[in-house]
Amino acid sequence: MSFRKATSADFVSLTNDADQKLGRALPEREFNLDDVFDLESALTEDQRRLQAEAAFKLAKQIEQNKLPHKNTTTRAEQAPTTVANPWDMSVKLEPLDCDNVFDFHETFWPEMELYPWQEATLLQLSGAPNGLWYEELLKPTPETPLKYELRAANGSGKSAQILARYALWYVSCNVNAKVVVTSASFSQLKNMTFRAIHRAAEDVNAKLGDDRFEITEVKVTCKKTRSTIFGFATDQPGRAEGYHPDDGGTMAVLIDEAKTITDEMFQAFSRFTGYSQWIEVSSPGAMDGQFYKNCSLAQQKAGAGRCDPLQLGKIYERKVTAFECPNIPRAHIEAVKVQFGENSLPYRTGILAEFTSLEDAAVIKQEKTIYPAPEWHDLGQPLRAGIDLSLGGDETVCIITSGNKVVHKYIWHIEDSAVLRDKIKTTLAYHQVDPANANCDGGGLGKVVIQMLWAAGCMVKKINNESAAVYKREFLNRGMEMYWKVMRLVEEKVLILPHEDAVLMHQLVTRRQEYRNGKLKLQSKEELSESPDRADAYVLAYASFPVEEILKTWQSHQIALQPKFVNEPQQRQCTLTPEQLEVALDLRRERSMAKSQQPKAVGLFNHALSQREPGQISPSRVARFSLMIKSRLNNRFRLH
Repeated sequence: MSFRKATSADFVSLTNDADQKLGRALPEREFNLDDVFDLESALTEDQRRLQAEAAFKLAKQIEQNKLPHKNTTTRAEQAPTTVANPWDMSVKLEPLDCDNVFDFHETFWPEMELYPWQEATLLQLSGAPNGLWYEELLKPTPETPLKYELRAANGSGKSAQILARYALWYVSCNVNAKVVVTSASFSQLKNMTFRAIHRAAEDVNAKLGDDRFEITEVKVTCKKTRSTIFGFATDQPGRAEGYHPDDGGTMAVLIDEAKTITDEMFQAFSRFTGYSQWIEVSSPGAMDGQFYKNCSLAQQKAGAGRCDPLQLGKIYERKVTAFECPNIPRAHIEAVKVQFGENSLPYRTGILAEFTSLEDAAVIKQEKTIYPAPEWHDLGQPLRAGIDLSLGGDETVCIITSGNKVVHKYIWHIEDSAVLRDKIKTTLAYHQVDPANANCDGGGLGKVVIQMLWAAGCMVKKINNESAAVYKREFLNRGMEMYWKVMRLVEEKVLILPHEDAVLMHQLVTRRQEYRNGKLKLQSKEELSESPDRADAYVLAYASFPVEEILKTWQSHQIALQPKFVNEPQQRQCTLTPEQLEVALDLRRERSMAKSQQPKAVGLFNHALSQREPGQISPSRVARFSLMIKSRLNNRFRLH
């Protein structure tokens, strides 16, 4: 008997009437399953399903010797064969039976206790209106989607505990589901968001003992549900695809670090259709951008003692501060507060999760520079120098500081680089300034002079305003970071500002800042009408100051200088019962008390508290004690 190889046309013809065709033998024909892989890929889902079923049935017919086969052995001589059908769309899928993300977390990470806000957030994302586990869950639809804005402090666990858990739960429990994850940069998407998703997926695989999740760089597929998490990042709106759910499936959109997404990209996201969940997660920033607008539009909110119920189809916002996150040390919070200031953008956005206005874009505000000059203090620092270099018509400025005071200032107009080199080297040596403590502007022609100084053995420090900042999370360039240091010292009234130099002060208070990609950036020199040479030199002198350490030293110095209030009759002490303590506390809080008297009342209250021996003063003397307190406040205190 002769055979010929089956073609794709033969195979497709079988699918039109599979049952009838499969009942007949095919003489002069050898069927080869390799033909299945040669079929055109652009077929409908129904066509693919029918072809897969036909291929499986044909293979079973060959196994049972109902079709001619090249093998001449009898059926009894053939070894039993099991033919699998990986293309069969009717294979039973195995989604997890878990109706909320909190239970999903408790199942796979029982040893990891969630913070209260994390538990409430995961439950609300699952559909619980008030974030309570026993509530009936709402069912989001494309017509009434769940819209959630989570603005949380830096380091609160937004990516690891919220986005990663939610994304894996979604694809584990929903068939043909799609989770679209995006961020402003591929680096953020890969190294932060998907890193957390990968780790969580590996934990689930290990827990279940199978390869439920197939993991690639920015894609995770759940093989038990045919659902996928995939990420994309682009800064070009035209390249943002219009994502939509697969047939019979659902879709969720997760946006990480939403404050860094431009308005143009958000407009491109409007091409996304059919989603049932839209979740934006970020720490806050300036009061602009779509993330800020969405949070402002939210009528239902949670945080700061407020917890409104979630409603589908309406924007919901949750605010989480660093104080709600036990993993963020209180020492870190205090350090940020000291270093950047209580009203600074890093503290308000990264710790308090507040949006911040940049209406006055000057880094150092003029009104902050007006204060009585403090006493000179070396602050435990050596002599330092800041040098702004120029070989053209601009000034070369050298400023030498001792602690909080400018002790020497030089302004040169030198065009010869060798002469300028010798002048700088001689000046530093004359004032005994260690070249390692001399910061020079390394931009433009300055780097030429710096190389000449190095060659002459004067190892000054090169700093470029446009180089990367030390605190990369807050600042986009080093120049912004240096101006910020001086701003903090000015805010705390540490510096003796050189008000005698009107040019320097004008340059200092007119340098502006801008907010870009979630970070602060210093205005470039090209955008200015005049070069801020004197202000740059002044700022360079303080560029290496350890601000946090300096502020602590300064606060200790100020405390030592503060006048002390003493109780004149030292031998007279009072002991209080709980009732008297209440009276003292009332006096401490008394609003009618003059502001100048309040510290005295506090001091007396603390003294009485330390000397308390309950029972020594009877309740009948409470009124007399109250009069005694007021009398002492008015007559018995003097400045020491």
